[in-house]
Amino acid sequence: MNKPDDKLAALRERLRVAARMNTPRFQRAKQFAEATIDVMLPFIPSHPRVKQFMFDHLLEMSYEANAAMIIVPAECDHMTRQALEARLVSNKTSTANGAEH
Repeated sequence: MNKPDDKLAALRERLRVAARMNTPRFQRAKQFAEATIDVMLPFIPSHPRVKQFMFDHLLEMSYEANAAMIIVPAECDHMTRQALEARLVSNKTSTANGAEH
């Protein structure tokens, strides 16, 4: 096996383990792949193997990148990525602090 094949095999094994454990990272990757397929459905040939190949590729890519898809509220349209991330962290912190009281 060459290096890219080794890397892909290792990624697929990590993905299998994560799927078995249903980790949050796997859940995010699956959600990303499913949402992307749904958006692209009109452009995907109807053959189920094509759809499955694309889903598997998106799942691997999104798992490796630890990608997440978020819905940005309209009131945040003007915000940069950094501002959105700061707001998300701020909201998580205030929710966690509120839950402790």
